[in-house]
Amino acid sequence: MTGGDRPELRRVTEDEWEDFTRYWVRVFHHVPRDEIIRHRREHAHPSRFLTATDDGGHYVASAGAYEFDLSLPGGSRIDCAGVSAVTVRTDHRRRGLLRAMMAQLHRDAAEHADPVAALWATEAPIYGRFGYGAAVPGTHFSIRQSQLRGLAGGDASRVRELARDDYLAAGPAVHEQVRDGRPGMLARSASWWLAGTEDEEAAEKRPLRYAAVGDRGVVRFMVHEGTWDHDVPDATVTVKDLLAVDAEAEADLWAYVASIDLVTTVEAEVRPVDDPLPWRILDRVQLRRRAAPPLFVRLLDVPTALEARSYDASDRLVLEVHDDQHADNDRRWSLEAGPEGAEVTPTDDAADVELSVTDLASLWLGGYSPLTLEAAGRIEIASHDRAQRLHRIFATDRAPWCPLDF
Repeated sequence: MTGGDRPELRRVTEDEWEDFTRYWVRVFHHVPRDEIIRHRREHAHPSRFLTATDDGGHYVASAGAYEFDLSLPGGSRIDCAGVSAVTVRTDHRRRGLLRAMMAQLHRDAAEHADPVAALWATEAPIYGRFGYGAAVPGTHFSIRQSQLRGLAGGDASRVRELARDDYLAAGPAVHEQVRDGRPGMLARSASWWLAGTEDEEAAEKRPLRYAAVGDRGVVRFMVHEGTWDHDVPDATVTVKDLLAVDAEAEADLWAYVASIDLVTTVEAEVRPVDDPLPWRILDRVQLRRRAAPPLFVRLLDVPTALEARSYDASDRLVLEVHDDQHADNDRRWSLEAGPEGAEVTPTDDAADVELSVTDLASLWLGGYSPLTLEAAGRIEIASHDRAQRLHRIFATDRAPWCPLDF
């Protein structure tokens, strides 16, 4: 193979799974611990992972897809390919490996009847080229623990600490109830639940702790010891996952976090952008928030994806969708939407909205407003009235949220 040739892509075999995983985990600058190797195998079907090797048999690229289902507005689910482990070794770039892998992953998704794919983008501009749009926003919180004390509506006395096994037993039922009312959430198999405990501990080199409020909420968190400057305790609690089926249980869990001894700061990772926590605390000005990376979504089958969710507003609009990689999507679609779902059919009628499949993905779950995208020059809408109608069609009562990293 000469310097400019592209190595041939192939499927990962069962026998090489461990070495393959060690390769791509290192590319992300993680230590390829045994726990991570084991969990990635438990999540994955190796036949849905791709690789290429150089003349010496060394890995130079990787990509694959986990199998999930994704919660949608209205409580329905849709099969989703969770794209992950995407790497190209530095000395093998600009040979078309990434494009070839993404195309094959999308063909695989079609063969498995996955109408959508999703990924976490470490370098977001790359994936817009393949039709992925930011679809599920998130936010990180940081606040002094004292500001959480006296939390409105919360009662820490209703919360009990759990052992790991009890958390793993209680969490899935809570998670599924939360998914019923929250779009954007991915199914978690038992192996994903276990990985969320063991992988975190291995990476952080400190124990996770768990608590629950009856069968209505669970929290997973970690305490990072501070410096004890001037002998003053200054630990930080990092909330890794907090799930509750109702507002009262959620407030109780936050009240519990606010009661942990020797702590000055509470941080929460990847919370929904409409989280009510800022409205429960004593002084919202003290809350520091920053945007979390969004989950990116690719609509591989536009009509199926649009028909899978429900819509609060009943209306009909014509969407002219541009997709230079999937010809079946690249046309005008009549979207007749309502609370019972939608009917999406090809049409020659004049377009009310013109947009790329990338930007349609950003609208699909209600995570971003078409009015914002229009103002940014991302989409074209025929009139102000139709812009308002498009906004009402795609709007959701609750913002999409995806707390699972994959």
